[in-house]
Amino acid sequence: MGYDVAGRINQVKWKNDSFIRMYRVGNKNNPVQIHMDNRGQHWICTWDDVVFLFDPDSDPDILFNPFPIINKEKKAPEHIFYSMAEDRANGHVWLMSSSGLYVFKYDEYGRLSEVDVSGMFVTFNNIYSEIMADRDGNLWIASFYEGILSVHFDKPYIENY
Repeated sequence: MGYDVAGRINQVKWKNDSFIRMYRVGNKNNPVQIHMDNRGQHWICTWDDVVFLFDPDSDPDILFNPFPIINKEKKAPEHIFYSMAEDRANGHVWLMSSSGLYVFKYDEYGRLSEVDVSGMFVTFNNIYSEIMADRDGNLWIASFYEGILSVHFDKPYIENY
């Protein structure tokens, strides 16, 4: 799964040696990152649109499902998402927007709900550029003016490098 310079999602099916060009993603057609979580759900971060849940095997009419995320301070939908990762400790999906981090978890029925992690980041400026998970399941967050933040789920604090 990947996207080309025109913002089109493309899929390679190795079993039958085929290349499939998908449809536009949202109104702006500006995907930034594609991620498949441990449940097999594809997520697409977009610039100036919303997050989309993506099922490459579904009907073209429901291929990209918007997953609106509301900014609690602005009481309006977020539109810029540029990075995401999944922690192995809890299986939570972490999304980075232009105004901070959003974290979601699955319940026993496969529904998503938001997890409040605001208390973890009260001493930081909430302006981030990238989030990644390492092979041990820890999260690394690039922060403007504050270096790199490290979230180790076996420690009660966030380290700043």
